Amino acid sequence: MTDSAVLDCRLSGFKFIEKKMASGGEDSTSNNQEIKSEEDELAVVRDTEGVFRHFMFQRYQDEEEREEERGEMNSPTATARPDALEELRSCNDVHPFSQHVPVIGRRLGEIGDEIDAKYKEQFKDMIDSLSLTPATAYETFAAVARRLFRSGINWGRIVALLCFGYEIAVTVIRRGFSGSFLRRIIRFVVDFIFNERIAQWIAQHGGWVSKISCLSYHKIISYYFEISNISKIA
Repeated sequence: MTDSAVLDCRLSGFKFIEKKMASGGEDSTSNNQEIKSEEDELAVVRDTEGVFRHFMFQRYQDEEEREEERGEMNSPTATARPDALEELRSCNDVHPFSQHVPVIGRRLGEIGDEIDAKYKEQFKDMIDSLSLTPATAYETFAAVARRLFRSGINWGRIVALLCFGYEIAVTVIRRGFSGSFLRRIIRFVVDFIFNERIAQWIAQHGGWVSKISCLSYHKIISYYFEISNISKIA
């Protein structure tokens, strides 16, 4: 789904909500509940890009610091295009996200380090199956990402999706692809969460803010380990 198509979907959603609010009628209670549910889902969609951008930036910073401490010379920055690094760091720009989004993204980034350390090879195999090039289409990405959700949605699998997106972003940077391509990968992750009804699931389970901010590290990890076939996702 293109950026314009996603925007059209979201605008249609807001128009639909406004229409229902104006209609009233005997089923107003039911309508209000449905409107609230749709508003919550749209709020999740709105914040998802911010969460993912801050997640990536946190992971990238942590990885850079570890490599510097170990004296390693294979930093992604060495082969990165300046516009790609600028896109990665743009999470610090002003965006219309919830004020809690940066904290949530950084917190998930810290948790993602642990998950990624254990399953890095599986994520690498998934990326290899993408045959990643600047021409890679959304449906190609989505077909691979759906493997993470074969057994349903839970918080751990959502964090795994962010880890997968981050590993793609690092691959993009290492290969010297453009910032516009990195931006497209970010859109792939956001669109996938929207299209696959993951945003709806997040909204139904408290949203990014109210749920993730109060979950303990061990709770997130326990959710992730519910993926019994993680070794077979690639």
